Amino acid sequence: MRQIDDLDMLRVLTNRFRMKMFGLLFRIGPVTVSELARRMDADPGQVSYHLRQLQRYDMIEDVPELARDSRERWVRTAMRGWRFDTDLEGPDAEAVIRA
Repeated sequence: MRQIDDLDMLRVLTNRFRMKMFGLLFRIGPVTVSELARRMDADPGQVSYHLRQLQRYDMIEDVPELARDSRERWVRTAMRGWRFDTDLEGPDAEAVIRA
């Protein structure tokens, strides 16, 4: 279980699309970006953008050993669970925690 105590990292998760995508990745395991886009009924470019935001904070990781060629990108969650620090202080922290 990973403790989230970085406000910027927590902000990344407040986006509904990213939360839905992260939850789906958590449930189904490694998947290609195009399959993830299909399951979310979204554009692959949009999915790739949000995956990059999650990857900035090591929440997801690439799984290159599953790719059949250089165009195929597989991803999975890098976290097996998470909880956030409710002791973060300040108005920004309160707004993010509420979200």
